[in-house]
Amino acid sequence: MSRTISRGLLKSPEEEIEELQKRLSLLENERKTLFEESNYTMRQNKETILQLQKEHKDLRTQIKSFSKQVDPESLKPKPEETEEIIKLRRKLDHVRSLVMAKTHQIKTMQDKIKEISTDQKGSIMNEDAPLMRQIRILENRLDKAMIKYNEAQSIKKTYEQIVKQLKQERVAYDNQLAAIERSLRGKEHDFEELLLLSHDANHAKETAEAELCRFEAQVTVERMTREKNVEEKKDEVNRRLDATKRLEMADKRKGKDELEPKSFLARISSGIASTAFADQRSKEEKQKIKDYEDAFRRIKEATGVHDVNEIIQKFSTQEETLLNLENLRKEHQLKLEQLNENKAELKKKVEGLKYQNKGEVESRKQLEELEEALAKVMKKYEKSKGKYQRTMDIIQDTKAGIEHIAEMLESIKLDGQSNIPVSDENLIEALMQNRLKMEKIYFQVKGSEVFNMFEKQAITLSKTSDTAHRTAALLQAIYSVPELSASSGQLEKGNMYNCRVKGHQKEEEEDFSDDAIEDNLDSDALAREKINKESTLKMERLSKGIKAKRASSAASKKRKN
Repeated sequence: MSRTISRGLLKSPEEEIEELQKRLSLLENERKTLFEESNYTMRQNKETILQLQKEHKDLRTQIKSFSKQVDPESLKPKPEETEEIIKLRRKLDHVRSLVMAKTHQIKTMQDKIKEISTDQKGSIMNEDAPLMRQIRILENRLDKAMIKYNEAQSIKKTYEQIVKQLKQERVAYDNQLAAIERSLRGKEHDFEELLLLSHDANHAKETAEAELCRFEAQVTVERMTREKNVEEKKDEVNRRLDATKRLEMADKRKGKDELEPKSFLARISSGIASTAFADQRSKEEKQKIKDYEDAFRRIKEATGVHDVNEIIQKFSTQEETLLNLENLRKEHQLKLEQLNENKAELKKKVEGLKYQNKGEVESRKQLEELEEALAKVMKKYEKSKGKYQRTMDIIQDTKAGIEHIAEMLESIKLDGQSNIPVSDENLIEALMQNRLKMEKIYFQVKGSEVFNMFEKQAITLSKTSDTAHRTAALLQAIYSVPELSASSGQLEKGNMYNCRVKGHQKEEEEDFSDDAIEDNLDSDALAREKINKESTLKMERLSKGIKAKRASSAASKKRKN
């Protein structure tokens, strides 16, 4: 007994609670099973008792009926009947014994149930018992679970309402999707228009940069000529001072030799006349150089290329580009006409299907398919329209560039040919004539000293910030040719606001794809930056060489004097 008490004392309260819970659950299960078994046996016994009572009543009624009908003598049982009666009595006794046993068993079970219920009541009535504490904990958990259950039920109701509302709104989703698609197509159209506007803005930016370069070149040329004139005037003043000094020295030596001053004055007058003639000739050459600088600069601004060979190559490729653009314009025009016809046919089909079999599902599906096909055709139509518009813009820019080049080269005449006016019919002939004029200018300028020096140093011009100074230096080679000086003055009267035309030498699919537009802009910008950097370095070297050459020529003149 002491051992069991010590073991019980060693157990923790949680273990005791668990053991009590296990015992309580076992007792509860036993009670339930006993109660169910007892109820089941009671029902079976009641049924058997009722059945036996009914059989007993039936037998009694049968016996009474037989006793009334039959004589007393005939009521004497026969040996067969007696045996059957004995069997029935035995059966009745056996059933009675079973009923007595079952009733006794029911009483014992009821006594056990009463004992278990009294034990449970005694344990439950003690509030400090661990079982009661556990019951209270479970009740608290049950309350919390009920609160969570109620919250979950409320959330479930809200979600059910949301699902119901979404099911109701599902009917109008098709119309909403159609409206969104229409707005998307409108946004795509707006995007294409904005893209065209950005191209126009870039175009205007390039024209402004070209105008700025023109003014910078003009200012630089004027500054260079002014500096050169100042240097020449200084040289002339120095020469005059030297001449006066010589005259003073000659006056001092007058008494020594009378013939010497006369010859000295003659030499001085001849030297002054030769210097004046040289100054006049240098001014004429400067004017020629200035005119040809402006002419070559305008040509470069119109073509967008700074190398002479590239300019000639650009003129040779303009003819092919123009033919390709004309062919593309015709193809896109045919595509637009076909798409317009398809659009009209699809509209007719849609209008016809809208009023036929509205209640049928198949007609609705056909209508949706036709609407999708119509949307695709409209999208293709808008894309083709945008491509056609871009093609027309490129053709107009090409035509404007050819007109601009023709105006700048109008003063240059070809042997046996008159200037061809630029129009849509004779655009290619005017381009070929401009190419011949450019070749004539190139071959006439090619033999000059400055051009040879540029070829040796591999000079290319491209940088926008320093274009004026370097263009003025480069085009001195063109102005050194006297045959072109008669027509160079008229180039100043050309149109100042014309812009250069971009060269489109890629394949047709790349030129007119949606992604090629931004790629062309990026590639043009990168190419211009690369050419600008290279040309800046080369022109700096060229300007240093020209300054050194001028310094050496000035030093040689001073030595001669």
